[in-house]
Order: sequence, then structure tokens, then C-alpha cells
Amino acid sequence: MSYQEVVDSYDNSIEPSENIKKIINNLIVHFSKDVLDKRELLHLLNVISPENKTNRMKTFEKITKSWKKENNSVFASIIIRQNLYSDIYVEMLNKLEIKDQESVISIINNSNLNSNEMKTIGVFFAKWAIFTNMSFCDIYKLYQLIDNKVFLVINLFIFLCKNNRKDLIDNDLYKKIKSLKHSTNTLMAFYDLEELMEEN
Repeated sequence: MSYQEVVDSYDNSIEPSENIKKIINNLIVHFSKDVLDKRELLHLLNVISPENKTNRMKTFEKITKSWKKENNSVFASIIIRQNLYSDIYVEMLNKLEIKDQESVISIINNSNLNSNEMKTIGVFFAKWAIFTNMSFCDIYKLYQLIDNKVFLVINLFIFLCKNNRKDLIDNDLYKKIKSLKHSTNTLMAFYDLEELMEEN
């Protein structure tokens, strides 16, 4: 049946024929509740901002009540790609159960990150450490996960230095990074870090 026949059918009758109803029904896509929940989470993560944070955070808290394991990868992908509202994402991550927090961090850590994403995640992890009042022992566990991602660690350290939290920097890891041969991008960031580390 052509498009024109469908149009003509509606123009000429109050109730479409069974054929038309079947065609229209085949055009409608039905999504499962899981897909709709994921879509709602993705939309929320993409539209949340400081201006609408209070209301959106309430919506997020409702979503966390029926949080699915698959939501961890959706959340991790937004954290990786969106650096603008990392403060808000840190607060959101804190509202998840510990096992889901660990899953999101693990997904981020196991992702193949480009240099912009490493910078974003370095800052995100530093904000996470500060927001949750991590002890050196707690953050040391994080360092063990990420110490092969040098550019990420450098950006994490830079953020900690700029926020007067040098006490969370692992000096052995800093010395290890200092001894490595760096790419131009990493070297520039390391010079910034070195300057911050030398300040009182």
C-alpha cells in the first residue's frame, strides 16, 4: 500500500480498514521498560546543569531506586565524554550504591581513552577524591588502577595541587612519572604539574 492510499483511506473514512491499522501498527516501535529507563537516564545526564540541578537531581534519585547494572556503562560514557558538569556527575556518582560506583569507575578505567578524555577523567577522579574526602589509602587504590594512564594521573595530580590537596598525591607515583619519557602533550602537562609541586 502506498503512502497516498494511506492518506486517502483517512480522508474517506472515519475508521481505517484493518489493512491500514496493521500497517500503522507495524510502524510503531515499542520499547521495553529497560530501554525507556536507559533513555531517560541518558536524557537526564545530557540536560542536567547547575541551573536545573535541584530538580534533575530529584529525578536522578528516583532512577537510582531501580538502578540497573547496564546504567553503569551509560553513566560512565557520559562522564568520559562530558567535562562541563563533572562536579554534578561526582555528586550523582555518590548517590549510587558502592558496587555501582566501583562498576562505573572500572568501566571508565577499562575504556580506551584519548588525551582529552584522560584529562576529563583525571579532573573527575580528583573531584571525586575531594568530594568524598578520600584518605591517602583510599586514593592509593585508585592510583593502582590508573597508574598506566600517565596523562590521566598527571591531570589528577594537577587538580589536586590547584585545590590544596597535595597530601593526596603519591610521591612514588609522581617520581615514577617524572622518570618516564613523555610525548609532547604529556610533557607540557607534566611541566605544569612540576611547577605546582615545587610551590609551597
